[in-house]
Amino acid sequence: MVQREVIPSLTAMPGMELNAYLGSVLERFANPAIRDPLLRISIYGSSGIPQFLLPSIEDQLKHGDITALSFVIASWFRCLTGVDDNGRAISIADPMAATLREIALRAQHDPATLFTGHDLFGPNLSKSETFKARVTEALQRFHQHGTNATLRHYLDAMTAAS
Repeated sequence: MVQREVIPSLTAMPGMELNAYLGSVLERFANPAIRDPLLRISIYGSSGIPQFLLPSIEDQLKHGDITALSFVIASWFRCLTGVDDNGRAISIADPMAATLREIALRAQHDPATLFTGHDLFGPNLSKSETFKARVTEALQRFHQHGTNATLRHYLDAMTAAS
């Protein structure tokens, strides 16, 4: 995802090579000594996603595919329903948890509601038919086929496209 859909939207700083940067990010993720609990990371979803992910999606819409980035958005909203595929509670620590969960629960039955009544995605993405279609497709796949099958589908698609 980063190589195909994020790096094309970045501008390298002087002396920085973006593929080398990607390598260092992947090394960090693979390092078991660097632990960052998912719960801590999830606290920043409502502020981090608009700040870090949405600009990449907006830029990538001008140049190419947003399938993997849209999958991330759908994954976030799948998690925000507050329960996993087996009905076990998922702890959501985000300051906007109540509002986000309400949106995620409505979107289970009507994905179009994901894009209205709030400003999470900003005016451009909320109106983008491509963005809405890609997120809707992934979200519906989560609810129809489950998390593991959906993740496998997108991993296989990314691998085949490489």
